[in-house]
Amino acid sequence: MKVLFDASFLMLSAELGKDLISLAEDAVGERIEPYILSDSLEELKSLSRRGGQGVGVKGRAWRE
Repeated sequence: MKVLFDASFLMLSAELGKDLISLAEDAVGERIEPYILSDSLEELKSLSRRGGQGVGVKGRAWRE
């Protein structure tokens, strides 16, 4: 199954320290072929260059 993932999903996976793609594969009982748009990759590279500043604000809010 082909699935398109965005930067938010990949950042959430990193924040939680869990392989969410593998968990999804287990849930659907099928191998997932991940696709990531070049725009999402550029967004992640940009965040990485800035040292992750501004990342996790939404993540912290849902935990509070």
